[in-house]
Amino acid sequence: MTFFDKAGNPVRLQLHLRYRATITNLASGLTLPDNSSYNAKIDLLTGVAEVNGNVYNVKNRETGIRIKDIGRIVFDAEGNIVFEAGRHDVKFGDATPQYCAALA
Repeated sequence: MTFFDKAGNPVRLQLHLRYRATITNLASGLTLPDNSSYNAKIDLLTGVAEVNGNVYNVKNRETGIRIKDIGRIVFDAEGNIVFEAGRHDVKFGDATPQYCAALA
């Protein structure tokens, strides 16, 4: 959704993202689900972005949660984290190292 000011200029973007995925170790055949749902807001005037929800959620039925990134992260206009709350194994970045460890 795009929000506009009284003059009709866009001032904020708001998104709801949901995905269902699996990650697989091709050598061992281990497959784990990664099912997430989160909201994002971007202030188009300041460049500040905010992510709330469950960004990474990889579970192993035998051993429990393996990768969890849930809560709130606020980024400044340069992409630096200025606030975070919750458990952030990945911090909304590249999860390749975490995926490899979970599938090992």
